Parts: sequence; C-alpha cells; structure tokens
Amino acid sequence: MKKEQAIDKLQRQIDDIRIPRAIRRFGASFTKWHRDTEVVIREVFDGDQKHIDDFNSVNYGGDEGSLDFASPEIEIEKRLQRKYEEGLEHAESILRSFVDEIKEFWDEEGKIKKKKGVKTPDKVTIPWLLNNVPIHLWLALGGLLASAFLLGIQASRISLIKEIFTLTGK
Repeated sequence: MKKEQAIDKLQRQIDDIRIPRAIRRFGASFTKWHRDTEVVIREVFDGDQKHIDDFNSVNYGGDEGSLDFASPEIEIEKRLQRKYEEGLEHAESILRSFVDEIKEFWDEEGKIKKKKGVKTPDKVTIPWLLNNVPIHLWLALGGLLASAFLLGIQASRISLIKEIFTLTGK
C-alpha cells in the first residue's frame, strides 16, 4: 500500500471516532468503528501483530469491577462514560502515532525506509577502515597488540618456553 493511501485510511478512522463518541457507550457504531479500524491497521501494516496489539490494548472502561457500586447510579454512569471517552482519546492517539510513523519511516511506495548506515565498499582498504571504524576500536586493537607483544617478550625469557622453541627448531 502506498504511503498516502495508508495515511488516508488511518485518517478516515481517526475522523470516524466522532461517531462512537456521539452515540451511547459500546453501541453498534462503536463495534463497527473498532472492527473497521482493526481491519485497516491489519491491512496498512501488513498484519503486523505489534500494531494490532497496540490498538487492542486500549481500555474503554468495559470492566465494571473497579467501580464502587455503593455510589449513586448516575455517578457510576458518569464514570463509565468518562472511561469510555478516555479510551477513545487513547485510540485516537495511537492512530495518530501510526500516521506519524508512516510519514517518518515510509517511502512514497509504502516501503519502510532503509536505515542510513555505512555503505559497504567493494574492497575494504586501509583508508576506508580509517574513515569508518571508530577511534575507540583502533585504540582497543592497538592496546591488544601491544599487550600481546609485551607478553611475548616476557614469555621468551622463561626457560621452559626457550626449550620448547629450541627443540622445535632442531
């Protein structure tokens, strides 16, 4: 799917949130909007479960277990409605985040832009290494070589090692 087409589909779902906001909680319009939005997300992001899970993680206040039923019924209704509206706000934020993700990371053809990195050369040369390998790696390599050299010098002073090398040389 092309970038603009994906943005348009998600934007339509963002605009359509006004319908379930205007009608009673968890009515048929909410069910339709929620399912349509899930289908759009699945289509836009090619079935990527992370995006679907992000959208489905929104709590619209359908669980009444956390409410104090000693409160008057009108208070309970207001709290449930407030949780429902907050859920719709969160869903809208997630959808807007999806749109921002597409704008930033997709190319016009709908492909995720490649990360900019070091272009691998045909041949790895000393000048290429000097320009592309961080200085701390050069310092670590130099330290490792110096340590190996000094260890070799110290080892050559040990009589057992002298004997081993003189035996193999005969």
